Amino acid sequence: MKEVNEKINNICLMILASVAVVIALIYTKKIFIPFVISIFIYFILSPLFKFFQFKQRLPKSVSMIIVMLIFLGLSFSAVFFTANSLDGFFESADEYRQKIIAFIDWGDSLIKDRNIDLGVVTLKSYIRDLPFLSMFKKLTGGMFSFIGNSFLVMIFVIFMFWGQKRFSFSSPTLDEVKQKISRYVITKFFLSLITGTIVTVVLLSCGVELAIMLGVLTFLLNFIPNIGSVVATILPLPVVLMQFGFSWQFYTVLILTSAVQFTIGSLLEPKIVGDGLDLHPITVLFFLVFWGLVWGIPGMFLAVPITSVLKIILSKIETTKPFAELLAGRIQTR
Repeated sequence: MKEVNEKINNICLMILASVAVVIALIYTKKIFIPFVISIFIYFILSPLFKFFQFKQRLPKSVSMIIVMLIFLGLSFSAVFFTANSLDGFFESADEYRQKIIAFIDWGDSLIKDRNIDLGVVTLKSYIRDLPFLSMFKKLTGGMFSFIGNSFLVMIFVIFMFWGQKRFSFSSPTLDEVKQKISRYVITKFFLSLITGTIVTVVLLSCGVELAIMLGVLTFLLNFIPNIGSVVATILPLPVVLMQFGFSWQFYTVLILTSAVQFTIGSLLEPKIVGDGLDLHPITVLFFLVFWGLVWGIPGMFLAVPITSVLKIILSKIETTKPFAELLAGRIQTR
């Protein structure tokens, strides 16, 4: 009886501690989100840093500067091309507005004979009054916020590289976390980069406007498991539809982007990553929603690696081992 009471007390304390941690994460997300992102960027950049330091025999400071310049160059290139695409989009805002209205009129003409009321007049009025200028200001503000966070992330990453020799504490649990997360993050990064690049080439070949921005978004959305690839496939279609209608470009983009996402996401990625993270698909979906509620969109990007770290830690504690098995989809019956 005493052992049962102790077990119940431990579970209750763990639940209360979990609630307290979640509340703390919500209120400190402005600091913790850049910090956690910097940890995963550190995992991505570590092989490159080691290449310059040990293979090329460059000093530590020089290797770190080169790696940081590459990181900043890629970040600002993505921002620059996205900003240029958005600038072109907002310059053609009136043209897109007219195309949307024409598309609504076309849809209305198809169902007019069926006595279905879609509220076309209200919808067209709403589209005419869309505040594109304020939307542009919000997006610009978001980009400046991204740049500010990039500098904060860069500072965190620099300190991680600079202090990796001084704080060389290691343990089997920490080594397992580093190995699994590093493999997942690096694999996901390169597969997402390949996917985004192919999608960009497809869109540019078809003459689609905003092709580079949509390619960058495809790269980013592929970090969100399951849902991200679906959204990335659907995202270019309204732009292609407004630009070309139901022409060969529309069907080409639909078929090729779907094929790319299926080949890389469903065939190639499982073979490379395998079951290394040992998480059940239902667990991934649940924590995708959970971290989305806690940290918003950044939480959705970080959901899988954070949950994997949590599972490894839970598996090393005797009391929480059943929870770790549950996250892996192995339900203990005894």
